[in-house]
Amino acid sequence: MVNKELPARPSSGNPANGKSDLFEVLSDAASQSKELLQARSEKLKLGQQLKDQLRTISKLQEQVARSCEKNPGLAMQVAQLQSELRCAKADAEAAREESRAQTNLVRAKDKEMALRAKQVEAASALVIANGKLENQMLGVTKLLDEAKAENKVLAHVNRTREADIVKMTRDMAATGAALATCRSQFAESEAKLRAALDHITKLDAELGILRDEVTRTGAVAARVAASEVKDFKGEGTVSLSHHVEQIKYMSGENGRLKDKVAALEKEIAVSAQLKERYRSAAERMSISAIPSNAIKTTPGDITVRRRSYSTGPNIAAVTRSLMNSVRQSSASQTPPPAKASKLPAPQQDASPKEQRDVSRPTLVATPAREDDTVDTATA
Repeated sequence: MVNKELPARPSSGNPANGKSDLFEVLSDAASQSKELLQARSEKLKLGQQLKDQLRTISKLQEQVARSCEKNPGLAMQVAQLQSELRCAKADAEAAREESRAQTNLVRAKDKEMALRAKQVEAASALVIANGKLENQMLGVTKLLDEAKAENKVLAHVNRTREADIVKMTRDMAATGAALATCRSQFAESEAKLRAALDHITKLDAELGILRDEVTRTGAVAARVAASEVKDFKGEGTVSLSHHVEQIKYMSGENGRLKDKVAALEKEIAVSAQLKERYRSAAERMSISAIPSNAIKTTPGDITVRRRSYSTGPNIAAVTRSLMNSVRQSSASQTPPPAKASKLPAPQQDASPKEQRDVSRPTLVATPAREDDTVDTATA
């Protein structure tokens, strides 16, 4: 019988091929176990045949001995039987050698089976490790899917933020252009406001000059009226024509001053409106130019700012005082009606003392009315 030895299969280190290696090892082990059973059965058969042949030889030897004792002429038959015996011994020796070979084969198969069992254990360990690695791979795959989903969300957020940044950049550019326009408008408004303030200052100066003229004219008229009353008391005669001319002249002066005061009041009202408009525009420009979180404006600051813009003389009060002085001067200069036949001829020259008194203007104290008091904050 031929000795068939299968080569040992090396164990694969790749966990992914653990199951296939395990199946191959199990199939090889099954085939080798079948061969081992067949070798053991053949060994038993050979042993039985050897025992049978030995018994047959012993029986033949006994028969030869008995036949030789009975018939000595059977030498040739004995020789043949001895040759058959030698052939049987040779066959028995061959059977013994084959039995030894089968025993060696069985031992080799046992060793190979032990090696295959170790390979099966290693394959089982590889299968367990492969299962663990598959579980880890599933966990890693799940984490990878979550990371991909998170990456998509972050990419979407990044695109949204980039779009917001582009939009905010455009808004900032538009705001910068609007700010530059507002600054230019603010500069123009500030220049107009300065011009309006200069014009108001000039109007205040003119109003002061007119007030001095009105005061001086009222003082002169009062002194002339006093001198006339004094002359009237002294001499008892007043020139009617001279008195009428003075009344006409003073009436014309009063009308001219009233027209000037009315024109100045209109100009002052227009200037006040322009001033308020420029002031509100300047406040809006300053508030729009400065961020809301940088400066916090309180109502007190606005009131102080308005009062700072509204500096200057109380124009309404000055205008009312001028009108009162003009009314009082006109009332003091208007005498009671007199007849022309009872008035003497007018005096052409006045005394040096009266001329000196007339050339020196004095202020006339006029009583203030209740409506002359005006709040400076509203003016």
